[in-house]
Amino acid sequence: MAQNSSRDAELEASLKRASGQAIRDTIPHLVEHWQAKSWLGQSNAYREDPVQRLKDNDVKHDDLSEYVAASAIAHCFDGWSYLGRALEAEIAGDPNAARHLGYYSELRAAMSLLASGGIGVFNRKHVVVESNRCCKVIKGYVTHVFVWKALEIWIGLSAGSDSIRNSVAPGSIPLTDWLEQFNAGSDFVPEAWRTQWGLDLSRLAEDKDARNNASYRPTAFTSPSPRSIESTMRGILRLWELCDPGTSGGFPVLDSHLLRTCVHMIWQQRKSRDDSDSYRQHLDGVLAAISPKSCPAGQWEEFLSHERLCDHHELIVDARGRKTPLDKDHSKQVLARATLLLRISTGCVAHLLEETELNGSSGLEFWSGGPSVRRRLWPESSPVESSVDLWTDVEDASESIEQWLDRDENGLSLSSHAMWTEQAAAAATLTTTERAFLWGAGL
Repeated sequence: MAQNSSRDAELEASLKRASGQAIRDTIPHLVEHWQAKSWLGQSNAYREDPVQRLKDNDVKHDDLSEYVAASAIAHCFDGWSYLGRALEAEIAGDPNAARHLGYYSELRAAMSLLASGGIGVFNRKHVVVESNRCCKVIKGYVTHVFVWKALEIWIGLSAGSDSIRNSVAPGSIPLTDWLEQFNAGSDFVPEAWRTQWGLDLSRLAEDKDARNNASYRPTAFTSPSPRSIESTMRGILRLWELCDPGTSGGFPVLDSHLLRTCVHMIWQQRKSRDDSDSYRQHLDGVLAAISPKSCPAGQWEEFLSHERLCDHHELIVDARGRKTPLDKDHSKQVLARATLLLRISTGCVAHLLEETELNGSSGLEFWSGGPSVRRRLWPESSPVESSVDLWTDVEDASESIEQWLDRDENGLSLSSHAMWTEQAAAAATLTTTERAFLWGAGL
């Protein structure tokens, strides 16, 4: 026990030296490779087999820092892709596959977050990119253990907490500014992360255990019956409801709900929390000082009103749920946690890409418009002009599914077979979550 404590203390000391600024400084060095239609330079030592290359103990600092920086973007995209495949399994009535894939969605989102902060995840040897782009190797942790230990430490550091604050922007205003106006403490976001957003590390570790059972044990012995197709599809519709990019991209709807959970927690901690008049005066002052965009101030007043502070969205409630794998709602809760973690990591990626702006271009057009991202998002002959345009397909599919679900009111049966027979195209569209990465990262 003492030895483990000493190892973890050494890990924390190492992670404190991780530099997100070094990653931001590295991104522009990647642009020339992106313009040559390649993620990394052809001579990059870690391009093909980074795990094996790390075993050689001859660290190529510039190459390795570039690999870690690029991986922040690629891991995040892969996380959204895993979420889409998890939704396919959920719709197919296979909660075990859904939780398996959902866990990997969580894992990739966490790896993306860590990479954006200068922490590269490999296998038994991991990397901290320090302020001078010098890479220090950390030994002794297998991948899954390292990810959650490192994430727990990182979000407790000012660098991690600041990254989270800046990744969410309700009304196009950084969460940091909102929290300052509500007089929240400097460590508020990590606490909200754990208690209000449903992303505490103990839940994520439990998701790993559930993934192991789904991966290695006969699922027929213990698998719960899946939720009804109506419950499943309504849950997926609510998930997409939060991913609406509005007219400018990002996640304006989800960010507003995350803000409300934060404000609710802040106000609960104050003695005057039951004083609605005091709260209204404070809220008026906040809105006057911040002037949030995306909707008129009157709508913000209503959305953040004292009466609605405890009105948490279904997905956020699910994310902090503690159902076991034997419960039919467990996979739904895993997917909710994955969605929130992906939103945070996508915000960090968006900030990284701001460092690459070249005449309004990120340099990643070779990839975001290529076959690796196309994933049924648009016909090869008709690419979309803006990733925000990809929301129209989701709107149409959601409306079609909603109308199909309403048939139950007319006494017609809702079954998985009927849904896949009659709504296959709409259901398939709702599993293409890669599109949310594109508009969330500003590509």
